[in-house]
Amino acid sequence: MADSLFEQEQLIKKCLIEVVRPQIQSHNGDIEFVEYKDNQVTVKLKGACIGCPIAFYTLKMGVLEELKKVVPEVKEVVEISE
Repeated sequence: MADSLFEQEQLIKKCLIEVVRPQIQSHNGDIEFVEYKDNQVTVKLKGACIGCPIAFYTLKMGVLEELKKVVPEVKEVVEISE
């Protein structure tokens, strides 16, 4: 388990790139890390994810659950738009 905020952020980025991103790209979308602050991960969705009606569920049930596996302190994943 990562102790420092820097280590947590590095694990989050690695998980997004190696685990989450390939899954989202397989559906013609993409995800970009923006920030990790106060146990909240902020991401930007791209491609087919923009405006997708199930993007909310992807973030809450897919991305959040994967990130909690590597950084249990993560409590929320939010999306920002361009």
